[in-house]
Amino acid sequence: MLIIYCDGCCEPGNPGGYACWGWVAYENSKPTGDNDKGCVGYGNGMTNNIAEYEAVLQALRWAEENHFAFCRFRTDSQL
Repeated sequence: MLIIYCDGCCEPGNPGGYACWGWVAYENSKPTGDNDKGCVGYGNGMTNNIAEYEAVLQALRWAEENHFAFCRFRTDSQL
């Protein structure tokens, strides 16, 4: 089973800082070596939640491009 761990942060302030995201994939409890990271933006409107959602979207795109029909996501988002 593919499990993708995603996270986002917004620093130095939330809201209004740099909104950055990342994800990493595991298959059968072992790292696949696939991961990605980036920044959504900076300033007005940027939050840790926006960054975390971007991590999930980017990971979904990767999973689709690599023909994974099923995956689970793990995040610490409370939303």
